[in-house]
This record gives sequence, structure tokens and C-alpha cells, in this order.
Amino acid sequence: MNRNKKRQILKKINIVDVVRNFIKLQKEGSNLKGLSPFVKEKSPSFFVSPSKQIFKCFASGRGGNAIEFLQSFSWRCENPECCWNTHSLSEDEAIYMLENDEDFNKLKK
Repeated sequence: MNRNKKRQILKKINIVDVVRNFIKLQKEGSNLKGLSPFVKEKSPSFFVSPSKQIFKCFASGRGGNAIEFLQSFSWRCENPECCWNTHSLSEDEAIYMLENDEDFNKLKK
């Protein structure tokens, strides 16, 4: 993915707003925590850092920024386009993200 395009998109979206569309988050210190969307669990092991704009799931080992979260999660959506379009992205940016989402492209084949 083009780094400049990725940076532009990351400036427009807040990871907390993105993740909250999929997971109930609770404040814990300066971070937020919730149940992992990637594995079944009873105790929260999924953390979001608003100041660093990153997430980390200790149950699955996944982590990254808002784009990487959506890429990890959008394949689970019934309509992946909506996953991208609901996060303050223009239609062109959402299409660009979908075209560069490996999991989504595997599903289309």
C-alpha cells in the first residue's frame, strides 16, 4: 500500500471510533479495553491506545493501527464496503482500502 495514502487516511480516522463500531470498550487508565473480536474470551485482552492510535489483542497476538484493525476485521462483515465507509473516509479512500485488503480480495475470488 502506498505509504502517503495510508498516512493521509490514518490522519482522518480515530482508532477508538473505528473499534467502537465493533467492540464495547471500557476505560482502563489512559487506554481502553474490551473482549477480543478475534477469539472467544471471558476476560478482556484487547486494548486500544488513543494516544498512540494503535490496538493490541493479547489473546490473538494481533496489533496495529486503525487500518490494520479494519483489514483484520472487515472480512467478517456481511458488507465489507460498509466497514470502510463508516469511518470518515471518502468513497474513493474506502474503495482504495478495499482494493488493498488482502483478506477481502481473497473472498472475492
